[in-house]
Amino acid sequence: SARIKFGYESAPYPWETISELAVYVERQGFDSFWMPDHTVGFGIRRWDSLEAWTVLSAIASITKRILLGTCVSDTYRHHRAVLAQMAATCDIISRGRAILGIGIGEAMNLDPYGIKWNKPVSRTIEALNVIKRLWTEDVVNHDGEFFKLRQAFLQPRPFRKPHVPIFVAGNSPRTMRMAAKYGDGWVPASMQPEEYSEKLGYLLEDR
Repeated sequence: SARIKFGYESAPYPWETISELAVYVERQGFDSFWMPDHTVGFGIRRWDSLEAWTVLSAIASITKRILLGTCVSDTYRHHRAVLAQMAATCDIISRGRAILGIGIGEAMNLDPYGIKWNKPVSRTIEALNVIKRLWTEDVVNHDGEFFKLRQAFLQPRPFRKPHVPIFVAGNSPRTMRMAAKYGDGWVPASMQPEEYSEKLGYLLEDR
């Protein structure tokens, strides 16, 4: 049977704490370390909120084994080509340890900054397809509902082949269908074991 793997999601701490924690988590045998990709810290007071991919790339230089992912990025604050480039850069620096966690966005990271969001699931699905193409194709032309690409390409490509794994966040039926169809993994949130088991079964049926 497959081995159960364990990941650790950092809180929005200062860099000194995050870096020490990432090294400690790796030494303790955890499989992955995840950074919240937020514009603002979350909680009952104002927390530090460092840019996630910059932090993960820095962590890559002080760790050797642990996988490094976002929990989660979105395609409103991050242009899909730039997000693909950030994840690929981290993957190259870490020698194939990056994971792109992606979701439909949250109001706390968008509304205060005047970033409009609409049709989040449809937009994210299209972005996932574009990102994968940028990672795997020589030249990308795309004429979609949300994105237009003309002779677009990324160089260098990710270290890991065929591309950086994409873990899709979702708790609703529609976002879980998105995770099942377009993701390499699933990012659940705030679930009791019984709910997790039920939704995991639903997701596996949809694959």
